[in-house]
Amino acid sequence: MHFEIGSEFWQYSSSNKLTHQIPQWLHWGKENRLLASGRTALDHIIGDIKATSTFKTVYMPSYCCHTMIEPFISNGVEVLFYDVVVDKNGGLDYHIDYQNNCDAVFIMSHFGYSSYDFSEIIEIFKYKKGKIIIEDATHSLFQKQAFNTNSDYIFASFRKWMAIPGGSLASKMNDDFDIDLPTKIHEEYVNLRVEGMRLKQAYMSKPNMDKKSFLQIFNEAEYLLDRDYKSYTIDDLSFSIIAQIDKNKLRSK
Repeated sequence: MHFEIGSEFWQYSSSNKLTHQIPQWLHWGKENRLLASGRTALDHIIGDIKATSTFKTVYMPSYCCHTMIEPFISNGVEVLFYDVVVDKNGGLDYHIDYQNNCDAVFIMSHFGYSSYDFSEIIEIFKYKKGKIIIEDATHSLFQKQAFNTNSDYIFASFRKWMAIPGGSLASKMNDDFDIDLPTKIHEEYVNLRVEGMRLKQAYMSKPNMDKKSFLQIFNEAEYLLDRDYKSYTIDDLSFSIIAQIDKNKLRSK
């Protein structure tokens, strides 16, 4: 029996109970949509902003995953960065230039441990300068206060938290989305993820099995998503898992 910390999950629900009702605890905004991945959700939000507004620049933290930067670049949005630094108490601090004339500001709670108060950023950029606030709540998804209620858009990826092929949430806080919800499922990506989890499940119970068997599959899935992530809705299996997850049990774990 193998024991691992980190890496990919390997178990998933095999329930045939499929549902397409977004659970109540994910009703964050006026309209909430489940999509294929975190970057799919972010691309969807960018598309919604561009449908009604001029969106040429975004101001975002220098400490973030490249997958959060790419959707802006691919949509012709210039990315400007503010520095993320370690403060004297070992926490994170953000060096914000409040004179930055961006169209939108991207905020996130790093790993859910950041105690930074984003209220000043929101107050100045949103309420005084009329800028759009986009929040990545992936890292704080299962905290009791998962997001800032004054953000304009919030998104989160589910794969970091549970054994699930895909899935993300995109919420528009004060209005309905102006663009259509995608209907296409990224079948090839989902099938690779499910196969990877199946192989890792076998690896965890068989000491002599080669780890490369599932790592290659997961890598193929990531490479595929890098190339093709736009305009996909969540798959049925992932939707079912999200709908049935016990968020309080997961939070306690």
